[in-house]
Amino acid sequence: MTFRTTSACVLLLAAVAAGQDGARSLLDAARKRVEATRGRTGDELAQGLKEAAELLEQVAKKHPAAKTEIGRADLELGRVRKRLGDASAAEEAFKRASAAEETRVAAEALHELAGVYKKQKKLGEAQAALERVVAEFGMEPRERAEAFIRLAGLHRAGKRPQEAETALLRVLAEHADLYACAVEALDDLVALKLSLDQDAEARKAFDAHAEGLKTRYVGGRNEARLQTALDRIQLRLKKSERDDGPK
Repeated sequence: MTFRTTSACVLLLAAVAAGQDGARSLLDAARKRVEATRGRTGDELAQGLKEAAELLEQVAKKHPAAKTEIGRADLELGRVRKRLGDASAAEEAFKRASAAEETRVAAEALHELAGVYKKQKKLGEAQAALERVVAEFGMEPRERAEAFIRLAGLHRAGKRPQEAETALLRVLAEHADLYACAVEALDDLVALKLSLDQDAEARKAFDAHAEGLKTRYVGGRNEARLQTALDRIQLRLKKSERDDGPK
């Protein structure tokens, strides 16, 4: 490698680093603007969010090589635009962020996109966004588990109980190590069975998965929390069983 080539590489790396620093500065400034809107309402709130959005939009315009920061900026821009009530602009920002290099950002963007679509009654698009999280983001287990839970909700609302059950069972099978997701999935599974007047199936599912979770979390920091959560689900089961018992 010649001296000239080496110098060019050094200059390029310096330029990239400078670009990243500049992009991070814009991101930090935008976050501070958003933070400053806490407790504000009306025009004051809207003005602060608009200023944050303008800063976030500058990240890609001024620093096109800062790919990581651009993805984060698009995700935060979508959230700001959503708060401003601009669903179309929020959707576009989330779409860009869903292609981000950073997998956590991309998965979060797909979750946000699903929320936008659900609010617009575009349930097919919402389902497709969540299915992408499940299929493409195994390296982001929490986002994936939450996608299964949200898919179960869509399936249940769409009168597809078998698909809802399958999604919840996959959380319990594949992400039982995520305490909050596992408990929510079991709670939702029992609720699903009870809504279908399948009390015996609800009890069977609860007993099987509750034992598995207790074994997994025994001696851990979530053991007591788990028992409290299981007791709550158990109470609902018992109430349903009493209500459906002999009159």
